[in-house]
Amino acid sequence: IIAPAGEFDPARDALTLCQESETPLLVARPARSGDAIVAGTDLRDAGLPVVHKAAELAGHLEAPLVVVHNVAPVEIPPVVSTMVPVVTTTDPADFVRRGQVLEACVREVEGSAETVLSCEQDAAQALLAEARARGADIVAVGTHPMGWLERLTYGSVAARVVERARRSVLVLPLNERARGGA
Repeated sequence: IIAPAGEFDPARDALTLCQESETPLLVARPARSGDAIVAGTDLRDAGLPVVHKAAELAGHLEAPLVVVHNVAPVEIPPVVSTMVPVVTTTDPADFVRRGQVLEACVREVEGSAETVLSCEQDAAQALLAEARARGADIVAVGTHPMGWLERLTYGSVAARVVERARRSVLVLPLNERARGGA
């Protein structure tokens, strides 16, 4: 499905359409100057379906592929009695391990891809920053089915990417099978 940007509420309608139809949705925006495709993954989906679809598209378009995984820093709550400010930290061992997993997974993808491991509080912002830095024309993200409480509590990275992007966004519906479930 191809939908022009601005025709609907991207945070709600685009993702609902994608999930309900179980069909990839391209939110089309004017082309940028680059030709790269930036794909985001949280590494929780068996087989990395978003990365594989982005690699397939990159192959057809003869465009470079950049795969981004964000490791959000962990917030350490302040100690109330001393009013120590909040500190953010990322466990270096976890960061290295995720980088190794990302590289191993991307090696399984047809064609070549560059991997980027970022450390931003907001995964959507990390993905969009990389897309801007690469001059990417397309950002690929997946969307999992979410209930209203999940959407309210956690929000959706895909919705934030579609909402904030100035480039085309390919949204791929992910379900339990993609995660290795039933």
